[in-house]
Amino acid sequence: MKNIIFYNSERIPIMQWYNFLLVDREKEDTLTFDVKIQKSIFTVTATYKTNQKDLLALKNHINLLYQQRIHKIVYSSLNERLRVELEWENMGHIKQKFVIVEEQTGSCLEVGCLFDQTFLPELEADMDDVLIEIKNLGKCHE
Repeated sequence: MKNIIFYNSERIPIMQWYNFLLVDREKEDTLTFDVKIQKSIFTVTATYKTNQKDLLALKNHINLLYQQRIHKIVYSSLNERLRVELEWENMGHIKQKFVIVEEQTGSCLEVGCLFDQTFLPELEADMDDVLIEIKNLGKCHE
């Protein structure tokens, strides 16, 4: 399955979403997915839950951010232990902030950086590909 990758301004992957699995079609198409965040020598991986309509809303908001029709996006996983903020800055830069809260200890990692707006259509396309693959997974289980 395709990954969703968030880059920094040097096109180095900072955060990856992968291994999307359909959990329960009866419960708003709940999904689990793995997240890996890498910054300098630190790497954190964890599994989170979301649903298809939240991913679709995020994809649509990314498009609106690219068109400058909105200036900030905030996405949270179902348990709110993963938070992603994308905010329009001057000169076509996007400020991104990722917050991960570790479930057992409550420890928090926050990563922030800038990237160029030209990355947004690629991010939207990756999300679209993942949503299509998830939809096809659902058809296989019917």
